[in-house]
Amino acid sequence: MEIIENYPDKTASGYSQGQIESIPKEGYNDWKNGIKNGIEYAYEKLTKHKGLKVIIDSAIGLSTDTNPTIIGFAASRAVLEKLSNCESKNELEQLESLVFSSWDYNHDAIPDFINKTIIGKKLPTTMYKKT
Repeated sequence: MEIIENYPDKTASGYSQGQIESIPKEGYNDWKNGIKNGIEYAYEKLTKHKGLKVIIDSAIGLSTDTNPTIIGFAASRAVLEKLSNCESKNELEQLESLVFSSWDYNHDAIPDFINKTIIGKKLPTTMYKKT
């Protein structure tokens, strides 16, 4: 499999909470790693994957609602929803649980979809948040 990252040179100027962020060519490495991990997971689940080439032209998210696991999961869905695959319903449910648990980790934690885990520092729990 070949993954070609073709992100645009620039992102939107300025920043405000809730603003759509377009991943630029430089930076956003945590999100980019999440995307690559999502595509690699999808590749492993394809029934026919010989010679697959994935070109990433753009990816967007909101800093308030997006992290590497969420954007990586979206990337996996972009592949798996279009191509024949062997992902089971149980595997999909496990990944969905992983996505929901991603908010328990630092913003730069990277998903490992194949092993269904998140690599990174877990946030401290409080009495207001169940573990």
